[in-house]
Amino acid sequence: MKNKKNINIILGLLIILLSGLLIALIMIKGSNDSESFLLGVFILGYPVFTLITSIILQLLIKKKAIVLSIISIFYLILNFGSLACFNSSYLMFCFVYIFIGLIGTLIADFILKRRKINIA
Repeated sequence: MKNKKNINIILGLLIILLSGLLIALIMIKGSNDSESFLLGVFILGYPVFTLITSIILQLLIKKKAIVLSIISIFYLILNFGSLACFNSSYLMFCFVYIFIGLIGTLIADFILKRRKINIA
């Protein structure tokens, strides 16, 4: 049973890594118009990454507060970090991504509860 849990953790982290690489690929191959490119990343790339990450972290950690804290810290570091190319309007997107993360944790809770019902 412990071996199965380790495999699930490795697969979850691999999915998070691949979705992050997908966003990096979108950023590298983005259009020449920087405003439409950033808008596409904000509207498509980061929300999908946040949803996938929150579902996987919730399935692994099973604590909503910790998962939402990880997501909020990640986006606030992006907002205020030295490598960020975002301005102060990005802070609004941080709260939207945290809400998307909350939706992901609720989906994962539903999956966990369904799994318990099917087992019993």
